[in-house]
Amino acid sequence: MRGTPPQHTNLPPSVRRWQERQQRREVRMKRAEGPAIPVITTMLLGVLLALTAGWLAWGWQRRSLFSPAPRAASRVQRTDQTAASSTSLRNAAEQLNQRLEALQINRTWFKRLMEAADASTAADQDAWLVLIQRLPLPLQLRLGRLQERDLAPLYDALEKDGIDPQLFEHAVHGQLEQFIRIADLDASNVTTEPWRQLWLATALDLQPAFRRQNITVMKDAEASRPATGHGYLQPGESAVFKIDIQPDSLQATTPDRAGLASSGYRLTAQLFGSDAMKLMIFRNGTTPDTMYHLPVAKEITFSPGDDLNLLITNKGLAGGFYSYKIPAIE
Repeated sequence: MRGTPPQHTNLPPSVRRWQERQQRREVRMKRAEGPAIPVITTMLLGVLLALTAGWLAWGWQRRSLFSPAPRAASRVQRTDQTAASSTSLRNAAEQLNQRLEALQINRTWFKRLMEAADASTAADQDAWLVLIQRLPLPLQLRLGRLQERDLAPLYDALEKDGIDPQLFEHAVHGQLEQFIRIADLDASNVTTEPWRQLWLATALDLQPAFRRQNITVMKDAEASRPATGHGYLQPGESAVFKIDIQPDSLQATTPDRAGLASSGYRLTAQLFGSDAMKLMIFRNGTTPDTMYHLPVAKEITFSPGDDLNLLITNKGLAGGFYSYKIPAIE
C-alpha cells in the first residue's frame, strides 16, 4: 500500500508486532495533528475578543465611575485659585492701609473715594495717591475732615483784593481737572462728597498764590505801546488779568464801525499759547458761556465802568508758555 513502510518478513514476530504498534501510534498522532491548528486559532481569536471586550468594558466603567474625579480636581483647583486671589486681595488691602497710615491720609475717606472712582486696582489707587500727594502735606492730612466754613477766610481775602469769587472758582476748577480727568467725572460731581474734599483742598492750596494782574490799556496808539506780557503755566494752573482801562482814554466807536451805541467801546485781545490753553472772559462777574482755545484774537466790547477780566487756564498735561498783546484803543 502507498505510504506504508516496507514489511520485513524475516523479523521475529515480536518485533513485527512492536513495529505495527508504532505504526498505528504514528497514524493516530498524524490524525490528531490535523485539526489542532484550527482549534488553536479559534482559541487565540476567542482570547483576543475577550480581551477587547474587557478593555472596552473597563474603559466605559472608568468613564462612568471616575469621570467626577476631573471635575473634583477642577473644583479643588478653582478653590485654590480663589484662596490665592483672596490672599492677594488681603495683602493688597494691607499694603494700601500701610501706605495710607504712613502718609497719614484718612483711610475711610480714601476708600470712599476709590469706590466712587471705581478704582479697584493697585495701579489706579497709586495714581490717585500720586495726585493727592501734590497737595501740601497739611492739606493732605485734612482730607476727609474739610468743611465749607474752612473757606470763609479765603473768600474774605478775595473780597479784600477785589477778586470776583467766580473767577477764583473757575481757576480752582482748572486745577482740579487733573483729578476729574483721571476719574472721568462730570464737572458737577466735584460739589458732592467725597470729591468735594479735593475741591476744598485745591481751593485752600491755590488761594495764597492767587493774584490778579492788571493790564493797562490806553486809547492813543501813537502815544502808548500795546500792553504786552507773557508767562508760564503748569498743568491745571491759571493766570488772571484785569483789563484796566483809564476812564479818560475811552473813545466811543461809531455805530457804523462797531454796531454799538455811542456808549459802547471795544478792544482786541490777542493771546498766544498752546491749543491746550483756554481763555474765558468775565464781564462784571458774569460767568462766560464760551471758552476759547489759544491762540486767539478776541474782540471785546464793553461799556464805561465795566469790570473786565481774562482767565487763561492750561488744561493740558504739560506746562507751556503764553503771551498776550492788547493794542491801544483806537
